[in-house]
Amino acid sequence: METWFHAVSLINERCKGCTNCIKRCPTEAIRVRNGKASIDGERCIDCGECIRICENHAKQAEGDSLAATTGYRYRVAIPAPALMVQFQKGVRPEQILEALLGLGFDRVAEAGWGADLTTVALKRYLRNVITRNRDPLFQVPVRP
Repeated sequence: METWFHAVSLINERCKGCTNCIKRCPTEAIRVRNGKASIDGERCIDCGECIRICENHAKQAEGDSLAATTGYRYRVAIPAPALMVQFQKGVRPEQILEALLGLGFDRVAEAGWGADLTTVALKRYLRNVITRNRDPLFQVPVRP
């Protein structure tokens, strides 16, 4: 079984087992057992909704230290959605992205941007397959 790194972790001592996080988790990755929440790593998508909703502050975002980026010539920050929900109401995502630039990153791109690029590339690929009725990678005829 693979182990995954997740941007969201649980602080057991703070969890009261209230089930608010269960109700808001879009992938049903959270369960409460023995009065404490647990996160199923295979279901969790690191959206950060549980961090935002937890009144006991029992969930937190994990990541590398800023010092870990100093060895790179070009520094790019790709913040997970979990980062955006850690701030008080009224703090806009644009402000957070600008703050990351202020910390010394050369470029900041939201993780969702990568998903958008993948969607565009997949649409182009499928259009090519349908138009030519061929798979350009393998040159195998494809049924329309």
